[in-house]
Parts: sequence; C-alpha cells; structure tokens
Amino acid sequence: LRPGYYADVVVFDQRNYIDNATFADYTKLASGVQFLFVNGQATIKDSKTTGCLAGRALRRTSGKI
Repeated sequence: LRPGYYADVVVFDQRNYIDNATFADYTKLASGVQFLFVNGQATIKDSKTTGCLAGRALRRTSGKI
C-alpha cells in the first residue's frame, strides 16, 4: 500500500467467515467481515455497510479475453 495508489483491503475473522450470497440472492453480505475499504474508503465498518460507493467500473481495453 502506497499513497496515491488504489487498493481494496478486507479485515475478516477467518473462523467466522461465511459467504452468504447465492445466485438467487447475490446481495447478501458475508458473515465475519469487520471492515472493507475500497479505494481507501470504508464501505463496511463494524460488519455493517456504510453506504459509500467508492468502486470504479473496469473497462476492457482490448478484444482479448
């Protein structure tokens, strides 16, 4: 991590981590995630969403997959 760079950081409890999302309900948050920082902005704090939308869309720059 360096100043001026973009980074996403997740702080979670490995023993209590459970992915709760399914194909039918893909918006469910994972259990055990205490903090999530996207581009340096807190998007999950104390296991609750903050409402911050700090992500950016990634665009394909070539026709290659």
